[in-house]
Amino acid sequence: MVNLYAVNRKLLDNSLRKKVLQLLPPSRVVRAEKMRNINDQNHRLLADALLFWKIRQLGYNTFPNIDIAKHGKPSISTFPDFYYNISHSADWVVMASSKNPIGVDVETVQRKAPFRVAERFFSDIENLQLNDCKSEKEKKQLFFSLWTLKESYVKAIGTGLTKPLNSFSIIFENNLPRFSEDISSDKVSLFQYWIDEFHILAACSLTETSFNKVEICSPEMIISNL
Repeated sequence: MVNLYAVNRKLLDNSLRKKVLQLLPPSRVVRAEKMRNINDQNHRLLADALLFWKIRQLGYNTFPNIDIAKHGKPSISTFPDFYYNISHSADWVVMASSKNPIGVDVETVQRKAPFRVAERFFSDIENLQLNDCKSEKEKKQLFFSLWTLKESYVKAIGTGLTKPLNSFSIIFENNLPRFSEDISSDKVSLFQYWIDEFHILAACSLTETSFNKVEICSPEMIISNL
C-alpha cells in the first residue's frame, strides 16, 4: 500500500512559517534558507514538515537523519521498513510513503511543454502517442503525464536521470498507465492523479500494490501535529 500526501505552498502564511522554523531541526532550517527564492524555501520547509508529521504518526518524536544515495534518493537507515519520496512544483509539495521502494513526481502544466525534450529523450512508442494527439492541449497533457510517470520510475529505482528515459516506454490502456513490453514490470505499479486543473502527480512502486487516495493536507494541520 502506498500513501500519498499533497500540501499547497500558497497556504503557508508568515505565522505558520515561523512555527515551522521553530519546530524543525536547525540544520533543516539552514538547508531551506540556502535557497534564494522564498517559494523554494517554503517548498523545502513543507517537505520536511510533511516527513516529520509522517514520522510522528509512526511513533517517533525526533526528526530522523536522512541518508542521500549516489543519485540523490533519500532514505532513513534507522527506519528500514519506511520508504518515502518527495517532489514539488509550483503550488504543490507531494510525498509518497510505503514499506517498499517508491518514487513520486509532480509537475505544473501552466508552462509550455518542451516537446523537443520528448523528441530527444522519450521512446519511439511515446513519441508516437504524442503525435497521435488530436489537439495541442491533449498533447501537452500527455507530455506531462508521461514525464511525471517516467520521473517517478527513475526516482523509485534510485538512478535519477542517469537511466536513459528512452530505455523504457509507458503506454496507456483504458486511460491507465503501464509499461510496454520493453521492461519487466510484473512487480511495478504506476499511479497518476490530477491534484487540480494545473498540477499532475505520478507515483511508482517497485512492487505490485495499490495506492491510497491522495490526502490533501493543510499546512496548519501538519504543523499543529508536529
